[in-house]
Amino acid sequence: MDSSTQGPDPPPEYAEITDLPSGGMTGTPNMEKISLSRRFAYLLGVWAVFILGIFFVEIGFRMFTEPVGLLDVMVRDHHQSMFNGIEGEQVFEADPLLAWRFKPSLDHVYWDYTNFSTGPDGLRTWGGSFPERRDRLPLNIVCVGDSVTFGYRVPVAFPKDPNDFNLDSKPFPQRLEEMLRDELPDRDVRVIPMAVPGYSTHQGLAWIRRDLDSYRPDIVCICFGWNDTDLREKPDHSTLPMNFGARFHRQLKQKSHAFRNLTHRWMMDDPDAGNEPVAIPTEWVPRVSRDEYVENILDMAVEIRELGAKPLVIAPVYRDRVKDPGHASRIGDCRRDLVEKTRDASIPCLVIPELTEESGDTNQELFGEVIHPNERGHFLMANRVYREITGQGWLTGSDPDHQVGPD
Repeated sequence: MDSSTQGPDPPPEYAEITDLPSGGMTGTPNMEKISLSRRFAYLLGVWAVFILGIFFVEIGFRMFTEPVGLLDVMVRDHHQSMFNGIEGEQVFEADPLLAWRFKPSLDHVYWDYTNFSTGPDGLRTWGGSFPERRDRLPLNIVCVGDSVTFGYRVPVAFPKDPNDFNLDSKPFPQRLEEMLRDELPDRDVRVIPMAVPGYSTHQGLAWIRRDLDSYRPDIVCICFGWNDTDLREKPDHSTLPMNFGARFHRQLKQKSHAFRNLTHRWMMDDPDAGNEPVAIPTEWVPRVSRDEYVENILDMAVEIRELGAKPLVIAPVYRDRVKDPGHASRIGDCRRDLVEKTRDASIPCLVIPELTEESGDTNQELFGEVIHPNERGHFLMANRVYREITGQGWLTGSDPDHQVGPD
């Protein structure tokens, strides 16, 4: 056929493209592949700007804003009222794990009708009346607990002259130490009051796991009760969680003024909201449930035994059923369950009948008020604990499973 009458050749369905520009179909130049080192430099620059910004924000808050006390953002319930006591000085500081603790190295401070001192670790001390005797075998007894073990208002001191108090009025850990030193003159006896007012077993268990090993205990006494059964809107495991995220959040409050200030502002009531009444929960709950209370103490005993020490549980004390029958009932229920469960677990549990609501008709002279034993009550506690420890054979080595002190 004549080529002049033939139409143009149809375009090939599949043509090999060889003359396109280096940029491809769009004609744009190829993006050069970013090297790993350059990517790292980009990320490093972004993070440097971010961290520098946080640094300047922190400096700004420290320089130009009113400082916010860590306790103000760490504790938001009625415990705030106890931190200054009655005409006393500030003796507490924040703890990122436990919320609050005593300040270290307090020297005969006055707080809420109590005169006391603390050592470098923030634990109550009796002034180093017994120097350490390195040439003698140590016997370390740790008493873990709340205001009862701390010795609230023992001795009693008054605002008019807080340094005028009875030197013979001593909390039971101090009396126990003196009794054991008289009994064991060849031993270097230390009774360490690992106790802070307001603590529940929720805090006590976390505290034992964090710090108990540092005291190298041979015997550990455990005594909690009233704070666990105190009613609140929410339980301790909700208001003071012990998971990693919650602990990190509290540590951030401790370290950063900016974060602490912003948290405080967020927690404050809106000033434009007016004086609206605060909603009262329809149902209050114990800080620690009865089952959790018993379980926490059993877990403490496990931790203590894993350290090679002997646990001794002291059942909660309470004066009578008259002032607060509901609270007396809750403590009594906790005590009964505790005695039963510790017996099943072969953990010694000391009940002091005179210091329970069962003896409410005759024990008034042993208490300062319904919660805390007075000087005479602490003297009784020291004697009963001493009798229990010696009865267990922990001082003579007659217990085949444990020898007090290092080998």
